Amino acid sequence: MKKIILLLLIFSGINVFSQAGSSPCDALQLYPYTSCGNQSGPQYAGHYQTEEASGNNVTMTGTSTIDPACTTDNETVQSVRWIEVVATTTSFTITNLTDYAGSGAAIAEQRDYVVFSGACTSLTQIACGASIPINGTLNVTGLTAGQTYYIMVSQSAAAFSGYPAANAAATCITSTVPHVPTNDACSNALLLQNNVSYTSTNADSTADGPSVCQNPASGSVENNVWYQWCAPANWPVGQLAYLNVNNQVCNSTQGLQLSIYGPGTTCAQITAGTATSVVCQNPGATMDYNYTFTATANQCYLIVLDGFAGTACTYDILVSASLICDTPPVAPSVTVTQPTCAVTTGTIVVTAPLGAGLEYSINNVVYQSGTTFSGLAQAHIT
Repeated sequence: MKKIILLLLIFSGINVFSQAGSSPCDALQLYPYTSCGNQSGPQYAGHYQTEEASGNNVTMTGTSTIDPACTTDNETVQSVRWIEVVATTTSFTITNLTDYAGSGAAIAEQRDYVVFSGACTSLTQIACGASIPINGTLNVTGLTAGQTYYIMVSQSAAAFSGYPAANAAATCITSTVPHVPTNDACSNALLLQNNVSYTSTNADSTADGPSVCQNPASGSVENNVWYQWCAPANWPVGQLAYLNVNNQVCNSTQGLQLSIYGPGTTCAQITAGTATSVVCQNPGATMDYNYTFTATANQCYLIVLDGFAGTACTYDILVSASLICDTPPVAPSVTVTQPTCAVTTGTIVVTAPLGAGLEYSINNVVYQSGTTFSGLAQAHIT
């Protein structure tokens, strides 16, 4: 049930989330793999492909305050895309896979890649490749395994001058040591704490188990990852648990499929195909969703997320006793009757949004389904 806090006299702002890659501190994370084969999802590219599955170009929408001397144009007046990569060894290779068609494609496909170390708020340039053509590479060496590096991608000077509208890009990061998720196997399931959000990925993971869901079996396994959540000792009898998956960024619109296995399920049972799923879902391209199951105190549940047809995604995952909405509800509209000398209390009536499943509050503590708050003493209510 969605809950809405009413605002009277003082209205608080709503955060608007920017597209991943818009700045160094909002960089799109890529995960090194041993090759650029992207057919089954091991090389996570996310939005960073020339085209979506629907055929629409995915353009660069980020900005830069840095104009590197190693390029012949000015990146501060161009749209760019910021990428972050955690090094798995002392080097990685950047490959430009941007692919356009037509007589000017060879120029339109050229991209500049500038690599930085340091914090996202304080960058130091360590490598640069200008006017890299399709399938061209930049080898970045002298890295520290486990350290995060930032890459600014932009059109080359010739591409920006001749084909400014050809503003999409595809990038591949390869390394001799691929990224491997720590929760790639059921036996290494990541323990989720109650009401704690985790940013995670199934990029570069391998298949583990005969099917995503069991009894009945459903969903072939390509690149699944594992989680475990245990209901606290004080979990109320009959209380629903919500599995929330938000902020998905995927390299295919086919998205993730998932299963939640019942209390006491072991990895051996899943491997043998004798486990039972209490939740089995394939939400497809939906970016934010939740599914419920009735949890039992002191019982643990295994959760598996797998890319449909090998899709690779990053996402936020959280298990809680309530629905977590990634996108806040629309700010409510109200009519207000202010206190007067004759009538010393005021009234708030909600006019929008209205509908089944909504509750309202003036203090973020007590909620009601009714839209009228009357008998309110004089005060600033937020």
